[in-house]
Amino acid sequence: MANPKNRPLLNAGLIALFAVSVVAFFPSSARLQRLIDLNQPRRAVDYLRAHPAPEPMFNDDFWGGYLIWASQGQRKVFIDGRSDAYEPSGVLADYIRIIQPAPDALPLLTKYGVRSCLVERNGSLCALLDAQPAWRRVYQDDLCVLFVRTES
Repeated sequence: MANPKNRPLLNAGLIALFAVSVVAFFPSSARLQRLIDLNQPRRAVDYLRAHPAPEPMFNDDFWGGYLIWASQGQRKVFIDGRSDAYEPSGVLADYIRIIQPAPDALPLLTKYGVRSCLVERNGSLCALLDAQPAWRRVYQDDLCVLFVRTES
């Protein structure tokens, strides 16, 4: 005897509706690229490929994973999203003091030998570096600014 709850036509229709929904609402590569451009420093990475900045480079922790991925692991980052890995050595606390920036932000950059900084355009660290004669903007876009230290 057939199961009265089994409705193969309804099931097939629901599966087809689901498949059409997945195809219709799946983001296009252009949309995905726009989302990356809004949140990740893709254009800065393109610039860095053509104009390598001196290392080590300080970077925003939200961009660390992207920078590693975009350089295929060839560029070292100051910090990435795995904050717990940086806490025991004190790098996380120093990162927070630099990015805020705390009064000792510039000496901390010197402590780590930082020679370039990729920072958020509207961030406090960007304003601090802009005011320093030892740092020069070499790249900027709507999201970020790349500074290079001009003095050793």
